[in-house]
Formats: sequence, structure tokens, C-alpha cells
Amino acid sequence: MASGTVRAAEFKLQSWKQPPNWKCQMVAEGTLNCRSKIPGQSQAKMTLRLKPASKNATLATFHPSPSRKIFFAQNHNIHGRTWVDALHQDAQGTGPLIRSAQTLFTFDRKKMAFEVVVEAPEETYQSIESVVNRSIASLRLPNAK
Repeated sequence: MASGTVRAAEFKLQSWKQPPNWKCQMVAEGTLNCRSKIPGQSQAKMTLRLKPASKNATLATFHPSPSRKIFFAQNHNIHGRTWVDALHQDAQGTGPLIRSAQTLFTFDRKKMAFEVVVEAPEETYQSIESVVNRSIASLRLPNAK
């Protein structure tokens, strides 16, 4: 593990509601991958990731590149913490929709980033959007330590 990082085992979400009928599995330290088990939605996937943030990172660094097709990119307050919430697609508008919610915080005196990334074909995203919204809204990160 790189120096200055926080062991994921030391980090616990205060709360998060896993979407119903989604299967989640830890694939690496600090990374949880989830996939819909609902017929017709199996291409939908969600990744929750904890990672060290660069000392120069700001919330503005989480906004999608202007070269992408951006449906929205805005700051949201979720349980007293500011998150950058965005829905975007490749510049041609042909790839999957990508919904990302990202924030910065301090944990164990280290600057950290936490992100939720949902990827789904456009026709699937519409059917999972409300579940994704509820899951993101349920996130509670620990207070600074």
C-alpha cells in the first residue's frame, strides 16, 4: 500500500443502502463493485471507491470534461457534505451513461476522495435512475478523524 493512504478496513461508511436486487462484492481494498440482478438491467453497474486525493484536489476537479456530453453537473449536499453529482456520456453521445457522485473529506488526517460511479446503457439508466438516486442519497461518510 502506498504511503499516506488509509486502509479501507479502517474506513466504514456510516450508512449506505445497497440497491435492492443488486449484488455487490469487494474487488480491491477500497473498491466495491455492484451489478444489477434484475432481468434486462444486467448491464448496469455501480462502483463505490475510496482513494487518496491529491493535495491540490478540489470539488471542481470532479466535474466532467467539457469534451463529454454533459446532461448535468452540479453540487449537492448529502447529509451535510458537498458532493459533485454529474450525468454524462462520451462526446458522440453513443456510449453508456455515466452517473458520478464524488466528494472530498479528511480521514485520519489524510485528504481522501470517495466516489460512486454508475454506468448503464441509456435505455437501462432510465429504469434504474430512482434506485440510483436513493442509493446515493443514503451515503453517509464518517466525520473527519
